[in-house]
Amino acid sequence: MTVTTEAPIWRAFYDDGCKYLRSAEGGRNRPQVFTPDITFNLAAMAIEKLSMALLLEAGDIADNHTMHDLVLSLSRLPDLDLGLLEAIDNLGRFEDLCPMAPPQNAVVLAEDVPAILAVARELHEVSLQRLPLASEAELHTPR
Repeated sequence: MTVTTEAPIWRAFYDDGCKYLRSAEGGRNRPQVFTPDITFNLAAMAIEKLSMALLLEAGDIADNHTMHDLVLSLSRLPDLDLGLLEAIDNLGRFEDLCPMAPPQNAVVLAEDVPAILAVARELHEVSLQRLPLASEAELHTPR
């Protein structure tokens, strides 16, 4: 009999979310490369991946991958802070996902970046509290 210690699928999403968040946070020190729009997109990917980790660990999956759809899916999880869900939903104003329609999204400004990163960090903190991570070292070290 072979015993495997393969990580659950949600773990890969968590790890990816941590990497995207770390990249977005690191970009603050290189504004000539990491424009507000790039930082938003990295933070949005972190939010999507962390959301998927939470949903998959709970036996659920996102209905779609816009901020609004992630919020609708996350709202099925018990006891998530409504303020966090509203903040994630509010980030949808920066999304431009439909190349067939004229752009209707808000432009990400430098002054928006701290609030965007704060939302991603808060979701990361929720992930740390809710996901069954094996050890303290794993909490901040993606694989």
